[in-house]
Parts: sequence; C-alpha cells; structure tokens
Amino acid sequence: MSGNEAKPAVSASERAISMLVGYTVGAFVVLPFDRLKSLMQVSEDSRRQGAVRLARHVLATQGVRGLFKGLSAHMLVAPYSIFYYSVYDELLVRGRAVSTTRSHPHGHPLVPLGAAVCGRTLETSIRMPVEVLRTMMQTSGAAVTMSGALRTLASQPPSTWFRGMVPTLLRDVPFSAIYWCGYEYGKSRVQIPERLVPNGSVRTLLQSFICGAGAGIVAGVLTTPVDVIKTVRQHEVHAGAQSTYANILQIIREKPAVAFAGIGPRLVRIPCGLATMMAGLEVTKRWFESRVTRQD
Repeated sequence: MSGNEAKPAVSASERAISMLVGYTVGAFVVLPFDRLKSLMQVSEDSRRQGAVRLARHVLATQGVRGLFKGLSAHMLVAPYSIFYYSVYDELLVRGRAVSTTRSHPHGHPLVPLGAAVCGRTLETSIRMPVEVLRTMMQTSGAAVTMSGALRTLASQPPSTWFRGMVPTLLRDVPFSAIYWCGYEYGKSRVQIPERLVPNGSVRTLLQSFICGAGAGIVAGVLTTPVDVIKTVRQHEVHAGAQSTYANILQIIREKPAVAFAGIGPRLVRIPCGLATMMAGLEVTKRWFESRVTRQD
C-alpha cells in the first residue's frame, strides 16, 4: 500500500478490486486518445491531418465506435494491470518495511523505483500477446474485427505474438520507474488543505489526480520515441510488412519528428488516464480501509 502514514491494511483481493475499478474508469478516458495516437504513429496521412482533424475524420467515417475501436482488446489487459499493481504494491510495502530508518521514516525513496521495475518487467513479459492484438485492432481499418485479428495472429509463427517486446520493455519499464517515483514523491509533498476540502475522500481523489497527471506527463514525454517504434513493429503484423528495428531507426534519423508522432494525443491520454485511474484506485482503496477501521 502506498502512502505516507500507517493505514489499515487491505487484502490482496481488495487491492485487485481497487485496481480493476481504476483501470476500467481510466480505459474509457484514454481509449479515444490511444486510437488517435496509434493511427498517427503508423500513418503519414494521419500525421499530416493532425489529431483534431483525424478525430473528426474517424467520427465521420466510423462514428463514436471508431474512437473506441480496440476496447475489447484493451479490457483484456485489465487482469495483467491488476497483477502488475498487486506485485508493485506488495514489493513497495515489503521494501519500505526493510528500508525504514531514522533518516528515511517511510522507507528509502528508491523503493518505488525497484518495485516498479520488477513488477513491470514481469507483467510485460506475460502481457505481450494481448498487447500485439490491441495494437493491431487500434491501427487497423473499421472492418477488422477481433476474431479476424486473432486469425491473422494464429496464422503467424509463435514469435509474432511477442513482436515488439524489446521496445515495449524499453518503453514500459522506464515509464513505470519514472511514473511511480514521481507519483510517490508527489504524494509525500502535495497536500490538499482540509480547510479547502473538508471531505477526506475528495482530498484523496484530488491528490491522486494531481500527482498521477504530473508524473504521467514527465514519463510520457521521455518514453514517446520508444512507443513509436513499438507501435510500428506491432502494426506490421497485420500489414504484412517486415521492417527491422534498423529500418525504423533510419526513418527516425531522416525525419526526427516521427519519433514524437502522436505525442499530442499521448500527452492528453497519459495524464488524464493515469490521473483518473489512480483517483479511482485510491478512492476505492480508501473505502476498503475505512471498512477495516469501522470493523476494528
């Protein structure tokens, strides 16, 4: 459990429920931006249109469902996110317990980094097939269904299910390390005055939203180039292309702006999505903690 002070312990199942609530709420916020970001990363025409015109085009040709294309695949990631957060939270609690000293009463400040790196590396390694499927859905046309994408994957060699794993690890592991260090540090510094917001649950929601958004922006900017490489590699499973990492890097060297393709939607998606997710997670966890307190 994260936090600066001793709080009633919540069970593993309660942590999982809290993460599921946070992930589900965040998913509906981020998916339209994720779709636009992915399209801009794999298509020169989409990049030329820009995010706003691209959104209008998707709405005009595919309707609202077009912006939420890939929702089913996105929700398949939910169990992996629950697993990741459960591992992170457990490692955070244990790490803080063994590193608490007089100079670090709440544990060593690098404990969140270690917990995030270990948890995300493990989670990403087992999530890759679903990540490939999700990217295929988001970068394909309106006519492509999940069953069709699954058939495409099934016709490919097993290694295809793990295409883009290296850039995904290079994106997600540093992102998680930067994000959780920033988030936990922010929570220890950002305090919402009780005189301004008397309700404890609302204070928790605001604190989580502010810290989640701030940490997400920093992590998002730093990891965007690797996200572009990951998206291009996974999109090629459906497109039938076979570009190597060297080819993609050559394109980025020739057109440096490509490295930050889709950064607009990504920088809206990440802070809004993570802030919403963490607010939902922390408020739900606070509710479970209050139940434990009442029972005691």
